[in-house]
Amino acid sequence: MGGGKTRTGYSRRNFLKSWGAFLAGGVIGCAPGLASRPRAKTVDEPPPLPWKWAKIDPMEAGSRSYRFYLDAGG
Repeated sequence: MGGGKTRTGYSRRNFLKSWGAFLAGGVIGCAPGLASRPRAKTVDEPPPLPWKWAKIDPMEAGSRSYRFYLDAGG
């Protein structure tokens, strides 16, 4: 313990201290940018759809999708 010699190696404690300081500096450095970011607007109800809904025949849709799958090499 004594002996008057100082340790020149890098210890786990020094490593954790330096990374802790580095991490704290990064958090503090990013905080002003996150605080000044504009807030997203809230929407009360969704916008209207640009098209009218149409009835689809389920059998026709199924047969078209099956044929497309086979033609595409699925």
